[in-house]
Amino acid sequence: MSTENNPQGQGLRPEDLENLKQELKRLGEQVGEAGRLLWNSPQRRALEDQIQEGLQKVSQEFRTLFDELLSSETAEKVRAKAEETIQTAAGSPIVEDIQEAMTAGLRELNEELEKLLGKLNDYLAQTREEMKKEQDQQ
Repeated sequence: MSTENNPQGQGLRPEDLENLKQELKRLGEQVGEAGRLLWNSPQRRALEDQIQEGLQKVSQEFRTLFDELLSSETAEKVRAKAEETIQTAAGSPIVEDIQEAMTAGLRELNEELEKLLGKLNDYLAQTREEMKKEQDQQ
């Protein structure tokens, strides 16, 4: 922009503003096109498929492990202890029994959850390695 066509204090000329608007519009269109290309790319679709598959596997593992947890000896012990506490509540110091049962039950539940988290971490590490190998092969 020269000072002959735009003396100081006059601001931008209308054609300069129009050029700026056109360049911003062109930039927006190009960024949008780049986004569309990336979104529709085979790599993004493959990654999405891998993520969905991984999430399905994790979900199934959670269901299996949760079912195992519910049917475990620990869960049975917790149920039995709760029933015992309820049966003896009528004539005994109930607060102590409940506290002991809850403490024991929570301790065992935490131990089972630690095992579950260990299995989940192992599974996720294995899944990451498999996905990395698949990507390396492509």
